[in-house]
Amino acid sequence: KVASQLKTNLATDKTLQIQRNPELKLYSRPGESVEDFAKRCDAAADEGADEAGAKIRARLEKKRDSVEAALAKAEDRVAELEIQTQGRKQQQLVDIGTSILGGLLGGRSKTRGLASAARRMSSGGRQKASTEARLETAQNRAAEKIDELEELELDLQEAVIEIDDEWTAKAEAIESFEVPLEKTDITVDDLMLVWL
Repeated sequence: KVASQLKTNLATDKTLQIQRNPELKLYSRPGESVEDFAKRCDAAADEGADEAGAKIRARLEKKRDSVEAALAKAEDRVAELEIQTQGRKQQQLVDIGTSILGGLLGGRSKTRGLASAARRMSSGGRQKASTEARLETAQNRAAEKIDELEELELDLQEAVIEIDDEWTAKAEAIESFEVPLEKTDITVDDLMLVWL
């Protein structure tokens, strides 16, 4: 009866105070200080944040690679059209100098020949305008891709801040927890009565 009473008293009176972090599913060890447990929670939160960051990085890297490839293609197209535009301007200047003005001022060409030269120049002007329009379109596409890259960068910044905030809150979710003794954990090996 005394052994049973002793078990009951111990189970009722004796508890162990520990810390727990339900967000990270961590418990302090007996004898571990609150500061050491907080450091362990912080380290676990760092690992969790790194894993979450790696997932986002993998997802955004694919998107970034795609946008960068499209940007490189758009920049190549812009460079190509700039060269074409410059070439058409020079050709038009040469055509003006050699055909109509030369024919009129030199008096060597007939009017119908001058009209044909004027049509060629007009066609060249339209081609130049068309090339300039394509150049502008290509420049707009390149600018859109640059904007997409900037938007991806902002998305990444926001995601990293959000991950950091989430895991910092998880690391700080520490609370005290009392662990009581259970009767089944108590065994009385020897019971002695000493009379003084």
